[in-house]
Amino acid sequence: MRKIVFLISLTWGSKLGLAAPALKCADVASISFGSEVKIEWARITPPSRMSPEHCEVRGTIWPENKFAVKLPPEWNHGFYMVGNGGTAGTISFAAMEPGVRKGFAAASTNTGHDAEKEQLASFARPGPDNPDAERKLIDFGYLAMHETAVVAKKIIQVYYGEAARYSYYVGCSTGGRQGLSEAQRFPEDFDGLVVGAPVLNLGGTQMRNIWNAQAVRTGPGAIAPDKLPLLAKAVYRKCDGVDGLEDGLIDDPRQCPFDPARDLPKCPADRDGPDCFTSAQMESLRRVYGGVRTSAGKQIFPGQPLGAEIAAPKSGWDGWLIGPAATLLRSESYMRFILLDPPPERSWTFKAFDFDRDPPGIVKNAAKVNATNPDLRPLKKRGGKIIHYHGWADPGITALMSVDYYESVVEKMGRKQTSEFYRLFMIPGMFHCGGGVGCGTVDWVTPIVDWVEKGTAPENLIGSRVEEGKSLRARPLCPYPEVAVYKGAGSIDDAGIFICSSPR
Repeated sequence: MRKIVFLISLTWGSKLGLAAPALKCADVASISFGSEVKIEWARITPPSRMSPEHCEVRGTIWPENKFAVKLPPEWNHGFYMVGNGGTAGTISFAAMEPGVRKGFAAASTNTGHDAEKEQLASFARPGPDNPDAERKLIDFGYLAMHETAVVAKKIIQVYYGEAARYSYYVGCSTGGRQGLSEAQRFPEDFDGLVVGAPVLNLGGTQMRNIWNAQAVRTGPGAIAPDKLPLLAKAVYRKCDGVDGLEDGLIDDPRQCPFDPARDLPKCPADRDGPDCFTSAQMESLRRVYGGVRTSAGKQIFPGQPLGAEIAAPKSGWDGWLIGPAATLLRSESYMRFILLDPPPERSWTFKAFDFDRDPPGIVKNAAKVNATNPDLRPLKKRGGKIIHYHGWADPGITALMSVDYYESVVEKMGRKQTSEFYRLFMIPGMFHCGGGVGCGTVDWVTPIVDWVEKGTAPENLIGSRVEEGKSLRARPLCPYPEVAVYKGAGSIDDAGIFICSSPR
């Protein structure tokens, strides 16, 4: 892996309170940061509704890793980097703004490719017209994030005349994977990381999406969107009260004994209709919930937890499994251009994936993009901290993947040692990165800052369910495996009448 050599040397500063710039914004563009780093421009961005006036720096790291760094006039001595979504390819400008408003110097990268020029995962397509395909894949997998963090810290040091005292990372989905990859591969980059709904096993996730599509989008087991209200009603009728409180939430879907064949109305004589399910459709649901399996029944990737069937802000099954096909198209693209080895023919579609033959063929390339290493000892040794969250009702990225990863770290490092630097928060009813019926509106940044800078570990956090700007409910979010338990009196919308406790 190459090193980036910087042609400047500045000393660390140590001032109390906020710091002011030591250099004019435009002058940043005249400084060399090495032969592979090109600063395109540096200029003052006027204030807006989203952020104060600040110095914005744009640049590129070879070959196509474009980045942006935003430097507020009153700096809190911190660095704040954000992740991407989907197949990336764009700088996450909007995600940077909350950090800038808090006084952080913020940064983002497009991960080494341009989504406007290369659709979905086609940036990794090998061929004479794409000579840097392998490098783009590595940049997307992990390297662009690291190199941008290194360059951004140097820009911060130049502009303010001192280095950032603390560095933080915040990302969800692809951004969650990027955060875990940073923790595993480059533990020196960040002191605190907020990791949301990470696609940490990218290869397995795309395989699962194809498994689900083969089940519910094709053949006699295909399920129409108009059946979802019936399915959601049956699931919540069966699962809501399992935890002892009927509150419209499923605290831990693993505890619910829902069985499609037993708990759904069956169509008479298997004649399909909106108010019943055929035998084939019940089998499709069993496949979705049961996870990816070989023909012999061996599970090779976890399934979909119960709870995302319901329609709510930020769509559930209707937006991921059964409705628009964007998720499926992305998974096909990943398989065609990144994962399958050897690459399939251009005519290949998800229907051709064979769950006995093809899974071994994605292992080699998936290693370039996955973030599954449970050995986080280097991060812990240098004092790094992780807050990891995932919605139990996430229809896009199975929450079981986060639970399995956390448990793998516990197995590797021990439960007590893990809790000293890494905590997982599972959110009942929350969809992908937010939305749903759960209390998924949370301030994640303050707890990670307090843990890193004050040593205050997050014992529980408060989440809210917010709709149209109004908070409808609040709940404590507990560090896994603890759950919020009702005290027995008071409004179930009040966080104060719940306590975090070990599961029953």
